[in-house]
Amino acid sequence: MSTKPSTEAFPGYAESQKFWQSALAQSADWMKGQPDVLAKIQAAGEKWMIHRQDDLAKAVEAYKQMCECQDFAKAAAIQQAWFAECTRGLIADWMALINPLEEGMRHQTRPQKEKSITVKRASHETAT
Repeated sequence: MSTKPSTEAFPGYAESQKFWQSALAQSADWMKGQPDVLAKIQAAGEKWMIHRQDDLAKAVEAYKQMCECQDFAKAAAIQQAWFAECTRGLIADWMALINPLEEGMRHQTRPQKEKSITVKRASHETAT
């Protein structure tokens, strides 16, 4: 058994690298043509971060209320209300991120107007 390290390239590495370079190039081309979509995605992403910070602050507040609570059912209700509110906000934020992407994909896949092709019939008159 040899202890010498293998100097062979990773099998399939070159093909994988070509694939990801192609995917990156296509993504970059798509993004260049979608400035309004990217602006909406950026705005939605920023709102998502702010809302998650707010959710964390609400979690701390809910935790404090639950600790002060002497009734387990009331503590569970506080937790459920916090969780439901956070879940609704998370879903709304995901939809705000997905909608511009969907809009951009529809724009990219929309069929281009085809130019009509005019076909002229040839005259087949023969001299007699």
